[in-house]
Amino acid sequence: MKIENVALIGYGYWGKKIYKYLKESSQFHLAYVFFPSLKKLSPDMIAQTYGPEFTANIDDVWNDKGVSHVIIATPINTHVDVVTEALCHGKNILVEKPLAVIGHEAQSIVEQAKTRGLILETEYTYTYSQGLQAAQNMILQGMIGDVQSISISLKQLGRFLPYDVYLLLGSHALSILDIFLPLENLTFSSDSFLVTEGVPTAAVIHYQSKQNSCRGTIEINLHCPQKDRKVIIYGEKGTIIYAPDQKDVLTLTLYKRTRFSLDKEIIEKQQTFQFDENNNLKNALENFYHVIQRNRPSNSARAVSINTVLDILRPKGDSLSS
Repeated sequence: MKIENVALIGYGYWGKKIYKYLKESSQFHLAYVFFPSLKKLSPDMIAQTYGPEFTANIDDVWNDKGVSHVIIATPINTHVDVVTEALCHGKNILVEKPLAVIGHEAQSIVEQAKTRGLILETEYTYTYSQGLQAAQNMILQGMIGDVQSISISLKQLGRFLPYDVYLLLGSHALSILDIFLPLENLTFSSDSFLVTEGVPTAAVIHYQSKQNSCRGTIEINLHCPQKDRKVIIYGEKGTIIYAPDQKDVLTLTLYKRTRFSLDKEIIEKQQTFQFDENNNLKNALENFYHVIQRNRPSNSARAVSINTVLDILRPKGDSLSS
């Protein structure tokens, strides 16, 4: 196995998580960690306090021809600029979601990557979930029949940032939905029912298939003290429930739609499945490695689709949208 040299750009909340997995990786060698907060320290002090891979000079990353790949974990509104700079220096990229704030910016940098023959992958953590991949396989095998509706709920307390709930949680929810129902085949509307200092912090998203009667809702909320993550997939023959915070991550229930019967009387089969849902970020890094090796396609089309839908859902007056 070829070990790839990689640089991590950003060492905040998410960057620290990525750093942990990179240090444990057998596929990547972490050559640099760009952490601009260290600018007041000397290189010797940085190396002594944090480690030899840490730097406060981004040019160390850009100018090193031996480092062909970067992982970007910087604030959302910096993604386009940092990605563009990385592409200009010939780097393959894994960037934290979403790819951009505005749809046309996402499309632009994807086209730049294609023109330069470089990889641009957006890290949508749930799309690397073993549980959701298993659910997708169940549907492809026809176990619950045609999908009639999918309900997605992502609720947590905070983080209250300049970014709205659509960028923070909506992008995750759309990436989940896209696994089962391609976003380009759906129409969308939204209702922001909680707004904090002008920023939407809780919302309901409605979608409808352009091809059939399939429809559903997504609830995203930053005001829920009890974290809640759940996907319910309703099919003609049964239901699949994905609950990553539970011991049984996936529950498959097949049942008859018999009048006047309840619960156990109509259940024909029920099966639960357990998966490791705590290391999906590790799965994302492993996937990036395979994309670099050209063994798998990048998810650039998905990233653009998500940004396109976010443009529809987000209030036009949002300062980050202009």
